[in-house]
Amino acid sequence: MNALTLVAFGLIGFWFYYSVKHEGIYWIPRTGAGIGGFLFCLWMMFKIFREVQPTLFAVFLVICVSIVLTKIGHKIVFWADN
Repeated sequence: MNALTLVAFGLIGFWFYYSVKHEGIYWIPRTGAGIGGFLFCLWMMFKIFREVQPTLFAVFLVICVSIVLTKIGHKIVFWADN
């Protein structure tokens, strides 16, 4: 393990400790929903875009998937924020 890896994971561990101590445990689902929803949306966009032949219909599907996943992510984030 080199020094850069030690510093990087040390900072991540300290951020995790600080967040749990000061904000409670509910920041974890809030952060997970935001990051996971974004990554899932990107993955689905590329998967749908490759498999649907009419490009205009593929763009429409990508927009619909983005809207639905954003709504679901917002509900989880606002639930965890309360």
